[in-house]
Amino acid sequence: VMARRLSDDPAFVARFEAEIVALKRVRHRSVVEVLDWGRDSSGAWFLVMELIEGASLGSRLRRGPLSLSEGRALMIALLKGLAACHEAGVVHRDLKPDNIMLRADGSPVLIDFGIAHQEGATAGHTQVATVVYAPPEQLRGERVGPEADLYALGQTLAECFGGWRAVPDELMSVLERLTHNLSTRRGSALEWLRELEGSPHSGQSAEKAKYHTAELGGAPEGPFKLSEVVRRVLANSSELLLWWAGASGWSRWSEVREVKAAVDDARPAPTPMPPPVPTSFDRMSKYSNLKDCYRKTPDNSMDEEDFVYLRMLKEACRSQKREQEGGTGTEQEG
Repeated sequence: VMARRLSDDPAFVARFEAEIVALKRVRHRSVVEVLDWGRDSSGAWFLVMELIEGASLGSRLRRGPLSLSEGRALMIALLKGLAACHEAGVVHRDLKPDNIMLRADGSPVLIDFGIAHQEGATAGHTQVATVVYAPPEQLRGERVGPEADLYALGQTLAECFGGWRAVPDELMSVLERLTHNLSTRRGSALEWLRELEGSPHSGQSAEKAKYHTAELGGAPEGPFKLSEVVRRVLANSSELLLWWAGASGWSRWSEVREVKAAVDDARPAPTPMPPPVPTSFDRMSKYSNLKDCYRKTPDNSMDEEDFVYLRMLKEACRSQKREQEGGTGTEQEG
């Protein structure tokens, strides 16, 4: 039921009616259905929505944080619901864990839209909201749009993992962009769905979440895309098991050709090992071909120590030659 002071505000009532009409056009599994609305005998406006059997996300989080796969599935489902709302011109304005219901199968439903809690007669201005989920522009009393819902979604998802410090690395950049201080940097729900799931208009088939994963004796998770499976294998999950639709049973990742090839491609190239370190430097190895060195290297191009070694080598060659020829005289140095 709308507050009486707002029921007497013609501008707010007009906007309330317009948004209710828009919300009734939204048909999405992740958005609560509007059943009825109107004005009672006392003149107060009311809104009737479907009853969702289940518990709120807030009560679920009091039992512990969500896993990566649970959090990602929740994010995708809520983005789809928000995209449907925003396309119809409806902004939730009060998205938080207590305003998200979870059905028995775990699927989320957006409830308790901020339409009936809007303060002031000017469309789009702020309402009383939980501070942590409200974007800066909402706290400043400025007009809010669909980007405000994305900010609240990012803060909600961070809470789902146990706080910002516990957000998985795979989703940290996503949540940071959703909660950017500038509303123009948060994107739109539809853009996020295209990035996270692949655009149906890109001309390329999106990578599908295909593989369920499990450790030996553990609980199955997924489905995951191939890129996520590769990441898990590289993170020391050498015994990771995989199952996918149509498979007769679980298989080790290394037995699945597609996965093994992707893992091999993703592994960094081995760093070449250096040769053994010498215990002493053999300067004579610099002159393995003494005759070429003697012909091509002028004495004045070498340092003094190299020059002495070269002279010694040249003299040793002359002595060897004299012995071979049987000579005994001293050969003049040229």
